[in-house]
Amino acid sequence: MVCSTIFVIENSVSFAESNASDIIKEILDLLKKMIRTLPIKWLKFQKEIKSLKQKSIYLPISQIFEILKDCKVTKDHNVLLDYLHDIGEILYYPGDEALRDIIVIDLMGLVDMSTTIITVIDPKLQDKDMRDAWDELERGILKGELLEHLLKNFSKSVTLKDFVSLMQKFGLMCERKSTKNDERIFYVFACLKPEAKELQQRKHAISLFHDFGSYLPDDLFQRVATKFIEKFQMEDYEPHLSYEHVELNIDADHLVILYVTNINHCRMLQTTIVRTESYTSEQCTEDLEPLPETCQKVLRFLKEELNVFSQKDARGLEVRMYIPCVCSTNAHMHRIRKFDKDKLPCGSNHMEVKLYRKLFGENELPKACTSQSQDEARPSQSHIKGYVDDKIIRKISEEIYGWKLFGVRLGMSWTKVKKISDSEMDPNKAAEKMMIYWRNNNISEENQLEVVCIALIQHGFNNVANMFQKDIKERPQITKLAGELTDLEFLMISEKMDEHWQNFCCRLSIDLAEIRQIEAKFSKEIVESTIEALVRWRGKQKSSVHQWEKIKVILEDMGKMNIVDELEAKKTP
Repeated sequence: MVCSTIFVIENSVSFAESNASDIIKEILDLLKKMIRTLPIKWLKFQKEIKSLKQKSIYLPISQIFEILKDCKVTKDHNVLLDYLHDIGEILYYPGDEALRDIIVIDLMGLVDMSTTIITVIDPKLQDKDMRDAWDELERGILKGELLEHLLKNFSKSVTLKDFVSLMQKFGLMCERKSTKNDERIFYVFACLKPEAKELQQRKHAISLFHDFGSYLPDDLFQRVATKFIEKFQMEDYEPHLSYEHVELNIDADHLVILYVTNINHCRMLQTTIVRTESYTSEQCTEDLEPLPETCQKVLRFLKEELNVFSQKDARGLEVRMYIPCVCSTNAHMHRIRKFDKDKLPCGSNHMEVKLYRKLFGENELPKACTSQSQDEARPSQSHIKGYVDDKIIRKISEEIYGWKLFGVRLGMSWTKVKKISDSEMDPNKAAEKMMIYWRNNNISEENQLEVVCIALIQHGFNNVANMFQKDIKERPQITKLAGELTDLEFLMISEKMDEHWQNFCCRLSIDLAEIRQIEAKFSKEIVESTIEALVRWRGKQKSSVHQWEKIKVILEDMGKMNIVDELEAKKTP
């Protein structure tokens, strides 16, 4: 609940003359509208947790539940823990396999813990028997024996396993993969000393550049580099580390360089993919280019990691991707969203521009792994009236957004659409995969295109529909509103929902912790979050009857008669 009224406070007058009573009235009005209030036993639990910070940075989940029991918190455990996590009182990660068994109760203690390895220590205070290990740490390499030694001197008891898990969670360190049975080695970028290092020009290389609108967060490089090593490092291959510069072999044929560079007085993250020269001189230039599947794999990683910094609940900034222009010798950059053109905005159509599309184009299939297309495998279908071939699917996936909701309009289940989304990070490829699945599981192979075009119009993409069929008219989305509600009916409800969707879900008796989990999973997208909540709600109903009646009563009570009237008007007679 948010109060939009502004109250001016004057403490030089009596209570009766001030507007304090108005503030109290506003608070009481808000209290009546609150879905839930905070129980006293929650505050008692919070007080108990604060008292334990003096002794521990984190506690095992089993001990937390014992304290909950002592405080008479017998239900809604996850709601309480999520609430304390949201207000910054604890750190609670039930979905993280490495951290789900512990809860951090002392956040400042966690900071102190990380400084045991990140803070520069006077050589006079360093253990002489570990002088070599200290020297290695200055190069960003932390030996296991030194880490164990530092944790022994830490004021609060912390296990090595939990320390490593917490540091990895926040991108502060990662572990070296090794087939040897020697000691454990960790990489810690925060220990590297700042130094100026120029990036060498390399043959058979291609680069991408990222920033957040002439801005690059100071901690971004360390996080991205740590996560990159964690994901792509090869066993027994040692990365080359230096301040804001790392080189890593991600397979036998490719080297990737992550580097912070300054272009036109703007700090940018440069990612360079290099094809290693382990080939004979007889090979042609094209054979020495980085492989498209490797380039696209690196691009998908960058999108996933950098988007974390641009989420609404993080920094609220938009990550931007650039490629260098080849039309001039100056540092001229072009912002790129998709690699789908052979020409830059300045008009340059240099062969290097085409190379970017070839290597990073989201709809290009690499020669080495191109399999026979669906249409080539079934040539007899190419003449079927209205058949949706791979070319049509590829074009639609390039043009539309909100592909998951588009899949529901086509008649696919939300569960199947979500499963495709979880298996494919790239939205264009996920949209392609979804449409291919729909086409191959469509009983009728005739008039598929008409069905797709109608769904496009209902999705708001009339221009895309007109590319394939002219004069297609939108057909009404008919509902039955009887028995078990369909995903399409849930979509029609969700599209009309506003910021009060959480209130709507709570009135359906959906647990608040589950609502928050859904909200986080779908990045606060109201339509997707609402349809997910409704699908889960339907799965918990003992009977398929009266589902619409239950939802209708709640919508009417919330004053959303427009949703009720619209769905009733589309009801099948």
